[in-house]
Amino acid sequence: MSWKKSCASCPHCTKSSHRVHSRYIRTLHDERVFGFDVQLRIQTRRFFCDEPSCPSSIFTKRFPSLCRAHSRKTIRLERGLLRLLSGMSAIRLERILNNISDSTLLRLLKRSKPHRKMSDPRVVGIDDWAWRKRKKYGTIICDLATRHPIALLPSRDVKTVCAWVHLHPTIQVVARDGSIEFREAIRLADETIQQVSDRWHLFHNLGKKIEDILKRRLPSSEKILLEPDGLNAERELTDAERRKWTLILAVQQDARQGVPISELIRRHHIDPKTCRRYLEMTEPPRINRSYRRHSADIYKRDIVRWIRQGRTTEWMYRTLKRKGYLRGISTFRPYVARLKKAVPHEININRRIIQKVL
Repeated sequence: MSWKKSCASCPHCTKSSHRVHSRYIRTLHDERVFGFDVQLRIQTRRFFCDEPSCPSSIFTKRFPSLCRAHSRKTIRLERGLLRLLSGMSAIRLERILNNISDSTLLRLLKRSKPHRKMSDPRVVGIDDWAWRKRKKYGTIICDLATRHPIALLPSRDVKTVCAWVHLHPTIQVVARDGSIEFREAIRLADETIQQVSDRWHLFHNLGKKIEDILKRRLPSSEKILLEPDGLNAERELTDAERRKWTLILAVQQDARQGVPISELIRRHHIDPKTCRRYLEMTEPPRINRSYRRHSADIYKRDIVRWIRQGRTTEWMYRTLKRKGYLRGISTFRPYVARLKKAVPHEININRRIIQKVL
């Protein structure tokens, strides 16, 4: 690919030049097509700059509509990467693309963001962050009104934080953690600043306090009696019963519209006796299947006793395996679940489970 023009403008002094210095091939990466990487190879030229006052004696022809100066990616590819970076981190996008590093993506993101003037902060949040975990820490300060970081301090000592806060007299409220250094730095900078606990530490400390109270007041475990539920309740229709009831309602609807029985038989493909029975029905049918004997039926009495004692399904399965039960636990587990719905039994709830729920 080449753009053949007789002259080019110098990017420093904007003077046109016709004298060609040399030619070279420039390679640009473009957006993928059908999953394949695309490269553009452009034959471009270097020109002599004849302006004596220009600091550059040689310049390269620019392609402002295609790519930036010194860039190896097209503007279209950079815009696509920026759209992806708006919804995921640079490290995650690097794992997906496999050919662009996270450092390159971060440089692209920083170059694209305009430098806007920060307003004077009134409510800020302050916390520490690790240059190197458990070795060296810095301080991050965010404007809670805009939810944007406004400062990264090299350390978290009292002098550094105090100096920064002293340079921003508009600050009225500071949300922080329980750090003594931050508290002392804010107090030394301005005693009128209101210090509050941030939301995360507030709920974290509240959870710790509730956990301590529960450890002192709750027993190690609690037994709860589970009564059989749903034994006397109306059973839901199965798919076969639902299809049959839909057919019955359709037959009755046609009969109310004056369709004779002979036409109902032909229209719905049913027997005359069945048609008359459908016309007399007032509730959904119940299809009773013959009970199929389960492999664990011979141990049913022991299983019911163990359920009342609060034994786990795994414990019952291991015990029956020693007695000669041959089937797997995937067959045994649904059988026990059905019995548990019909047998009143006690369950032990651990204190740790109660704490998580509360």
